[in-house]
Amino acid sequence: MISVEGQFLLTLSIGNVKDFVTQEELLEFSITEYSGGLLPTYQLLFISSNEKILSMLHEGQTIKVQYGKSNENLEEAVLYVGELNTQKEGDFKRSYDISGFATSLSYVNSHHTKISEPKSAVEVILETAKRNFKKVETNISKSKDKQNWIQWGIPDRAFMSHLMIRSNLMPSFPAMAITADGTFIFKDILADVKEGKVDHKFVKLESDKVIDYDADFLVSSQPLYFNNWTGYEKVKKVLNYATGKIEDVSTLFKPVIAMANEIDKDPNIKYRFNNFEMQNENVHENFWKAFDHNLVHLSQMSKVQVQLSFTSEYRKVKPLDLVFFSESDNANKAQASEYNSGLYYVTRVTKSVQAKTIVTTVTLNRESINAIKNGGK
Repeated sequence: MISVEGQFLLTLSIGNVKDFVTQEELLEFSITEYSGGLLPTYQLLFISSNEKILSMLHEGQTIKVQYGKSNENLEEAVLYVGELNTQKEGDFKRSYDISGFATSLSYVNSHHTKISEPKSAVEVILETAKRNFKKVETNISKSKDKQNWIQWGIPDRAFMSHLMIRSNLMPSFPAMAITADGTFIFKDILADVKEGKVDHKFVKLESDKVIDYDADFLVSSQPLYFNNWTGYEKVKKVLNYATGKIEDVSTLFKPVIAMANEIDKDPNIKYRFNNFEMQNENVHENFWKAFDHNLVHLSQMSKVQVQLSFTSEYRKVKPLDLVFFSESDNANKAQASEYNSGLYYVTRVTKSVQAKTIVTTVTLNRESINAIKNGGK
């Protein structure tokens, strides 16, 4: 077992060898979880004199890991060996650099061909998730888009992304994530925000009720890229085969969790034209409108990013947690900054054990800084 009292515990097992990496041998172990349906990834670096370990590190082999703050509340993950780099270190030891994916490889490498019964996209997403993951956490059971959904010989990862981006939760939109312990998270974002449950608070304050983050955090924004992609209203022409009519479809984004009435964009640009599409009776009536709506909302919610770290304590922060971030005001440290403080969604979490400590790096995202008015003018 690798541990620092009061901070974290970590155990690594492979085959029938428990604790095959000791505290003295470990250089670094990190595991990263993402929003957006990506599998968690990991990296393991260590030095060992046990030559038998090398014979176990091949495709199909798994590493079992447990980690947490105490024995009473450990997370468990199954790690798949994806890439191995090893080098001799003197006469008796060897260094290892192993990386790969966690939880369920069938999600990305098993191809399926099937047609669902008439159901909503959310129902099919949840059914598909249950055959790949140990647990499903969701705040919704169905969407407004009942039809036959076709999986055309593609992996579940691609199929679920196809379903999510075309599901009709309007005026809300969906998001998904996968944690290393095999939990699939699927959220109706507006319903989640309306519930108002904040999972964590990142505040520069020494308290068990908040997470005191390191001072050198990063705030970044990409308005030009995201606005040119999805920030301005786009009008799409859709031809309905059944009626022969052409319908105008457009989506205009409004802030969801930032304290602003509009996003940061050039007020002189009004709208643009989008692709021409065709619709038939095989798909639900809002197939293209839901696609544009979900794409716009998911992309715009990625525009402003905060990257921060905290050390010396394990906290169970996971993707799609709704969190509160407080940046101290430069003029008055006791006050929160007007512009960057407020609600965010967690979109990436990396927990890294190295040098007998644990470092957690978290990426937070939302659509805008606060107090935006008329494109900042």
